[in-house]
Amino acid sequence: ESVVTADMATPLLDFSATSISFVYSYEPNVPLKPQEAPLTFRNISKLPLGISIRTGAPFHVDRPDWLLEPDEAASVNIRFDAGFKQERVSTTVKNKLTLTYHETPHKDTINLTGEINYPNLSLSTQKVDFGSVLNDTTKRVQLSIKNVSKVEANYNWTFVEDIDDGACLPMAGTGRLKKAQNKLR
Repeated sequence: ESVVTADMATPLLDFSATSISFVYSYEPNVPLKPQEAPLTFRNISKLPLGISIRTGAPFHVDRPDWLLEPDEAASVNIRFDAGFKQERVSTTVKNKLTLTYHETPHKDTINLTGEINYPNLSLSTQKVDFGSVLNDTTKRVQLSIKNVSKVEANYNWTFVEDIDDGACLPMAGTGRLKKAQNKLR
């Protein structure tokens, strides 16, 4: 009679964080630079571990492939590129950092979040129609402008004359909004 015994080693890493967050807030005249954050991990299994680390844009890792001996620790830098889109619209980007172990189907993930804050305004309407206005009379239409971002918004507004029918005389104004709401009359 034969007896077979086995010691099954599960691939296991201990991580310094279960999620990593980045925040970019626009500042005038300050160049946009990628942000970095470290992630440290330690092999707490009994066997050496081969690991591949992957993520998607706008997140990147500086070193994707590793071989860790038991109890060995390593660190990768995770980079977030807030300028991955050209439009300046506030948004939050979520992705995962996936760690795949070689020679086993086991995977671990780290949640990644990138918050991008630009000065963005919301108008109560996209079209202001004064209708017919007689000469030497006035008409007012109320318009609300709201800062929908987490950063201060400076804005300029202009009424531009419609070349085809001369519907509006040129006028201009400026303003600054924090998180409050302005009304134009």
